[in-house]
Amino acid sequence: MYRSLPATLLFTLLVYLLVTILASLSTTALAHSDVPFGSSSDSSSSLDNLLSYTRISAGLSATYREDTIAENSVWQIPGVLMGGDAHAPEKSFSLDDASLMFDWKHPDGVFAGLEFSKHGDHDLEMEEAYAGLDFELTDTLNLEFTGGSLKAAFSPENTTHAYQRPFSENDLLYDAFYGGHYADEGVRFELSSGSLTLGTEIWRGDQFPATAGTGGEAQDIYLYWLGQADTHWWRIGGWIFNSRGDARTDDRLSRDHQHGTTDSEDAANIYFDGAQQAAGFHLTFGQMLENGWQWRISGEVHHVRVDGNLTDDTRAASLEGRYYGYWIQPELEAGKHLLAVRYALLNLDNHLIGAAGESLASDSGLTDMDEDPTWLGMSYRYRLRESLAIRLEWTHNQSVAADNNYGAVGITWGAAL
Repeated sequence: MYRSLPATLLFTLLVYLLVTILASLSTTALAHSDVPFGSSSDSSSSLDNLLSYTRISAGLSATYREDTIAENSVWQIPGVLMGGDAHAPEKSFSLDDASLMFDWKHPDGVFAGLEFSKHGDHDLEMEEAYAGLDFELTDTLNLEFTGGSLKAAFSPENTTHAYQRPFSENDLLYDAFYGGHYADEGVRFELSSGSLTLGTEIWRGDQFPATAGTGGEAQDIYLYWLGQADTHWWRIGGWIFNSRGDARTDDRLSRDHQHGTTDSEDAANIYFDGAQQAAGFHLTFGQMLENGWQWRISGEVHHVRVDGNLTDDTRAASLEGRYYGYWIQPELEAGKHLLAVRYALLNLDNHLIGAAGESLASDSGLTDMDEDPTWLGMSYRYRLRESLAIRLEWTHNQSVAADNNYGAVGITWGAAL
């Protein structure tokens, strides 16, 4: 893929520029003499308008870790079916992620965007490609429609990159329940009034924990409130996410996605047919203090229900999974310094019904640990420049039976170009 990437990237950018130029020209033509910004309607003016509507941003995170939790095997949290892009952090030096984003928005409400991303040792891919329209229904009510390849918006935690958050590692709960993060092809509708936003997303279901086609697909609905009073600010929200899988396997075990080697080849031949229903709550609360200090605390609670069947060529069992998890993260920021602590916990309860239930549970990774999987981390970030920072981390990772402690040092960069 790396050999064909420059041509693919160039072609995509040319298509993007062509579409946006045509959109700008068509807007000018429809307006006749009402040319945006009061300029002439020649091609150079249209290009200037196009560039004024376009925002380009980029960022990356690179980290050196002295150890990891699953160096020579596919990472499997005992007690939950996993898949997607849920991978353990890399030992030694690794590129956590890098992204390049193009956002275009016209004053008439039409917008479009592209995002190219690279996560770990995965190939560079186009993570988002979308277009939409934002318009007023009434003086106090807006409707926004978006379609294309999108990252789910039910929680801000699902959309953040490693260079945007205090920690280089991904959220334990999202690795367990959403394959790292949920991004898929679909449509989004958002109604907003003041500080309240209500949204729903309908997905093709081509990403874990869903599958596409008959018997698959996914949907979510979410509501959040952004508020501010004096020096305090907050974001409070909740969501429901439903997905179905038809003959779903752990795609991390395939040749295209594998990191290391798996301990059980049988796991790649086990299929799940059924539904996953998730509900969650998110809270962020912060306060600006004197002399540029500020503190904030964020957290989420997740409830997940899994009902379906596990099968392979010779065995079958019914699965009832009832899962609960939460994470909490306090932060203190003063000038160039940021100190953060995060704690995450999973409680996983499975019942497999059938003569082959015990053996299927063992082969698929559903055998529970004697204690709840947990993750504890501490992070210190120092900004060398406005867009450039170094980050020191310490992690206690007990997501598998053999817990591990390791340190890390990394660099982050993010800027609007």
